[in-house]
Amino acid sequence: MGTKIPDLGRAAYESLRQEPLLAGFVGLAVLASLYLTFRGAGPSGMLIRLMFSPLLLVWVALVAGLTHWATKGQEFPAPSVRSPLAESLVLLLYIAWLNFSYAYGAKIEGFGWLPGYHEASWVRGLSRRLATWLGDWVRADEQALHLLEFAVFTNGILWIVFPLLLLGLFGYRPGELGVWNLRFWWLGLLIGAATFLPFIVRVLAERGVEVVAPIVLLANFMNAFKEEFLFRGLLQTRLEALTGSSVDGMVLSALIFGLIHIPSGGFRAYFPDPAGALAYALVTGAGGLALGYLYLRTRSLAPGTLIHFLGNSLG
Repeated sequence: MGTKIPDLGRAAYESLRQEPLLAGFVGLAVLASLYLTFRGAGPSGMLIRLMFSPLLLVWVALVAGLTHWATKGQEFPAPSVRSPLAESLVLLLYIAWLNFSYAYGAKIEGFGWLPGYHEASWVRGLSRRLATWLGDWVRADEQALHLLEFAVFTNGILWIVFPLLLLGLFGYRPGELGVWNLRFWWLGLLIGAATFLPFIVRVLAERGVEVVAPIVLLANFMNAFKEEFLFRGLLQTRLEALTGSSVDGMVLSALIFGLIHIPSGGFRAYFPDPAGALAYALVTGAGGLALGYLYLRTRSLAPGTLIHFLGNSLG
C-alpha cells in the first residue's frame, strides 16, 4: 500500500520541527493570510481572493504532496555553483535594482545607461523597437504592442538575458546552469488541472470557449517563466549552496520572491497600510515556497512554469 495520509502528516510535522526557518516562514504565512482574510483588502476576483486566504496553505500542501508522490525514490542533484556568496550577492543586488527601477521608474531618468524598467532605460527603447517591428509583422493592436514591449521583450531582456550575462562573468555557459530540461512537465499540468479546475470550469461557464490572442498567451508565459528562471533556477540554487541546506535555500528564495511583490504603483491602493503590504508579500512568498519545493524535487523549471502560467492566465 502507498503512504497513508496520517504518515504524510507526521512526516510534514517532523520536517517543520527539524527546519526552524521553514517552520517560521510557514507560521508567518498563516498569520498573514488570516490578516488579509479578516481585513478584507485586495483586488476583486475569486481566485485572487482565495490566494490571500489560508486556503493558499492548503494549496501549498497539495503541491508538496503531489510532488512528493511523483518524485518518490528519485533524486536529482542541484546544479554546481562555483562562487555561492559572490553569485548570490550579484543576483540579489540585481533583483533589488529591478524592483527599484520598476517601483520608482519615473524618478531615475539619470540612470538611463543602466538596464531597468524606467522609461529612459535603453532596454525599454530596444524593447519598443522590437515590439513595433514584430507588431507590424503580425498586425498587432495597441494593447498587443504594449504586451510585446513590456511583458515579452523588456521582461525577457531584464529577467533572462541579463542574469545569464551576469553569471557569464563567473565563467558559466547557459547550458551549465541546469535550467533548460523539460523533466516532469506533465506534473505541472497535473497539479495545474487538479488545483485550478474549478476556476477553469467557471471561466468556461461564464465566457464559453474564447480564442485567446497568441500574444496574450506569450506574455503570460513570459511572466511565469521569468520568475521561475530567476528565483528558482538561479537564485534558489545559489542560496542552497551558500547556506549548505536545500530547505533553507528554498525558504530564503521564497521569502525574497514574496518581498519583491510588495505592492507598488496602483496596486498599493489595495494595501495602503504597511502590515497589509507585508502580509501580501508573505502570502505570495508561500506560493513561491510551493514552486520552490517543486523545483527542489525535480530540478526542472517546466512544471513550475506551467503552474505559474495557468495561475497568471486565470488570475
